[in-house]
Amino acid sequence: MDLPQAPLAEGTQAVNAARQTLAFLVLAALVAGARALPGDSEQPITIRTDEAIRDETRGETLYRGDVEFRQGSLLIRADEVTLIERERAAAKPGSRDPLAGSGVRRIEARGAPAYLTQQFTADGEPVQARARVVEYFQPKALVRLRNAARVRQGAMTLHAARVDYFIDEQVIRAFSNPATGRRVTTTIPPERLPAD
Repeated sequence: MDLPQAPLAEGTQAVNAARQTLAFLVLAALVAGARALPGDSEQPITIRTDEAIRDETRGETLYRGDVEFRQGSLLIRADEVTLIERERAAAKPGSRDPLAGSGVRRIEARGAPAYLTQQFTADGEPVQARARVVEYFQPKALVRLRNAARVRQGAMTLHAARVDYFIDEQVIRAFSNPATGRRVTTTIPPERLPAD
């Protein structure tokens, strides 16, 4: 049952509007920068690890122990990475997904935490992300960070229970955790705020 809410004081409404605007600005700034360097998708995938277990019948490879997954400027570091492949298919025309057409269907990286870094422009600051689980779903061109997700670019940060980044649409969605009461938190440095 929804309880009626008391009307907000005028100052509270302004603060809530400012918070919503700031959250939108951080997400918009991260999305605007979230386009991989043009050559990333043409680079080979290199994986370094302590142990690799390949299951040909399932098209899966498990990498364990200080895993480093690299393709161009994309770097994933984790305790364990599972790579699930399928037959190589042509990439959708105009896709921004750096792994489109690679034959990689899904990647799941786990760590305490797992890290993802990517340079989106030659002269810009890299986006750095971490979470206990980092997943990549090629059919949806989706990167999902879950369990204590944090995204940082320069002095801008975003903390959430889960962050979904839809690569081709350039859309980021961040989610709170109702069970713990932790909300999505964004930090924007003053120089990134719009001038009055």
